[in-house]
Amino acid sequence: MKLTIEIADVPPTLNQLMRKGWKFRWRLGKAWQDLMACGTTAQERNALRRAKGIRRISLHCRHMKLWDAGDNAQSAYKIPLDAGTRLGWWKDDSAEFVMVTPVTQERAKCRSEVYTRLTVRVAE
Repeated sequence: MKLTIEIADVPPTLNQLMRKGWKFRWRLGKAWQDLMACGTTAQERNALRRAKGIRRISLHCRHMKLWDAGDNAQSAYKIPLDAGTRLGWWKDDSAEFVMVTPVTQERAKCRSEVYTRLTVRVAE
């Protein structure tokens, strides 16, 4: 099973996220949860909840300023992984249930071209 979701926003890196208060982080997590749920159909959401096996997740970000450090880019997974856990798509965001690939990024020419493509593959 493969599921691709496009979201017209880019998740913050851990450096950006830790500068904010807990209310901001909670609201942002809730917003991403809603965006991920709206980007899928009810059948896709139910199939993800029922599927057995590890989830392979890849994140492609097209944004105005590229992240320089690899660790900083990888930390962009935090918000989407937490949102997927809250949606029940995987039990936990640990390596036992979720495998992430390195974040790919490209530079957008203008703000209207900014998006994040989240791809979830379930290994049966």
